This record gives sequence, C-alpha cells and structure tokens, in this order.
Amino acid sequence: MRRIRRGESARERGFVLVLVALMLLGLILIIGFAVDVGAWYLNASRLQRAADSAALAGAASLPDTVAATDAANGAYSRNGFTDGVNSITITNTATPMSFVSTVKNSKVPTYFTHIIFSNLTMSRSSN
Repeated sequence: MRRIRRGESARERGFVLVLVALMLLGLILIIGFAVDVGAWYLNASRLQRAADSAALAGAASLPDTVAATDAANGAYSRNGFTDGVNSITITNTATPMSFVSTVKNSKVPTYFTHIIFSNLTMSRSSN
C-alpha cells in the first residue's frame, strides 16, 4: 500500500504530467512556427535574388524594351522561376529609360501553419 506524504492529497496526483503535456504542446507549436518562418524567409530571399537578377539583365538590354523583357525572362528561368508555372506570376515593365521587374509566388510552402495560412502569397520587385 502506498503511503501519502504529508500535504499531498489524492486529487493532486498527476498534476505534473498534465502540466508537462501542455508545455510540450506549446513547445511543438513554437517550433513548427519557427520552421515555417524560416521557409518563408528562404522563399522571400530566392524571390528577391531572382527579381534583382532579372532587373539587371533587363536594364543591360535597354533601350530595346523587347530585348530587355526577353533578357529578364531568361534570368528568371535560370533562377528557377517561369511565368505561369507553380503559381508564379512575372511582370516586367520596360521603358527606354528604366526597367522594373516583379515576381509573385502564390504557392508559398507552409509545413505546420497551413491551417492558419492556407494561401500565402509573396511578391518581390526590383528596378
């Protein structure tokens, strides 16, 4: 027979187990959110690098706006982004004096927070 220590009642037993379970649930949620934020940061930096590369490639071909747009689209392809594939939208605005390139990704991966953020869109531009 188990003896109950002084100050401990039968209804207080198991409290630590419940408390640890709740803390583990909170810890798992925080770790999952940290993984998703890291994936979003990685995707945003890839989008920005591709937009910068496309803007530089397009600006090098100015004042020929058609050649500038083709050069920018080629730079996006080399960086792994193609207009219309995997929810990627590429917009190039070329004038004889300036070039602006924008890439938008509507299919940003979410691993743990897909319940909250089911449709996450990222967009980066460079000029």
